[in-house]
Amino acid sequence: MQDINNVTLIGNLVRDCELKYMQSGTAIGSLSIACNRNKKQADGTWGTEVSYFDIVLFGKTAENLKQYLVKGKKIAVQGFLKQDRWTDQIGQNRSRVSVIAESLELLTPMQNPGVNQQQIYPTAQAMSQADAYGQSGGQGFIPQTSQQNSFQSEIPMESDIPF
Repeated sequence: MQDINNVTLIGNLVRDCELKYMQSGTAIGSLSIACNRNKKQADGTWGTEVSYFDIVLFGKTAENLKQYLVKGKKIAVQGFLKQDRWTDQIGQNRSRVSVIAESLELLTPMQNPGVNQQQIYPTAQAMSQADAYGQSGGQGFIPQTSQQNSFQSEIPMESDIPF
């Protein structure tokens, strides 16, 4: 049986997307989302449990989406988990798990009534043409509407990722 490493999350951005660049010039976008989950509490009432997840985008996708990935916006992301391990400056072993985005969809409608979303956001087709690595992520997994757009990330070879 083959192992499976797939993640689908919908949540709100808790900070603006930050861009950094690898030595090769490939952009790395990092962002975090909060996902709420209803949970029954010990006293029988329902409450909300919040989990935070780090998301990583690569290449032209990260550069083109940075302006739209701002705190408070709702997104859907599909990708896989990657665990990074390192030793910090004082010799402690550390690790972090991030979601490497293969596709991302903007779910928050624009505030300007009468403006066509297709004119505001870059299209998924334009994004997939920028795939410098010849690897396309998953297809958009939420049906497209005029207020939703899906993007495919360019995922560099694992040896190129500076984690």
